[in-house]
Amino acid sequence: MVFWVKIHEDRFRLHDRQSVERLCTDIETAVRAGGAFVMVEEKSRRTEVLITASSRVRIDDVSSIAVAAESWGETGRASELDFLDFELYGQD
Repeated sequence: MVFWVKIHEDRFRLHDRQSVERLCTDIETAVRAGGAFVMVEEKSRRTEVLITASSRVRIDDVSSIAVAAESWGETGRASELDFLDFELYGQD
């Protein structure tokens, strides 16, 4: 599983649903407390971000896209390959 998380202008990549659920819980707790730093843990880095009621958070499940890209490597062909348009990603 792959999830893209955008908090303010920072982007993170999480690899399991438990990490996303934990992050959502931490974000909700921070907002209810009037603001707090929340730890975002990726495979390669740990980052703390300040979360308040006005923080913009977006979580996209891109698991199906990642699976399609991985299967392309196995078959050697690009049939039915999905992809993300990174120029459009994150634009509201």
